[in-house]
Amino acid sequence: MPKRLTAENGAKALLLGEFKLEVTQECPECRELDEPVEGCEICDGEGEYGQRHLIPWDKIKYIYSEAVRGLALQPDPTSKPS
Repeated sequence: MPKRLTAENGAKALLLGEFKLEVTQECPECRELDEPVEGCEICDGEGEYGQRHLIPWDKIKYIYSEAVRGLALQPDPTSKPS
């Protein structure tokens, strides 16, 4: 595994746009009503709707770097040098 994700090592092409987060929102048009409006342009009568957000490349790199840092092998302080 590379220590860093870069365009040069091909990681950006492999990972960019691959990670999405779906956030459910309450419909602003139907929020104040007793029942959602069937055929509502936003929620289609569901009362809520989902929005997809792509995880930005800088956040993907940050998460990866934290995983690499946390999983890095630490030298064994009890072992003797060869």
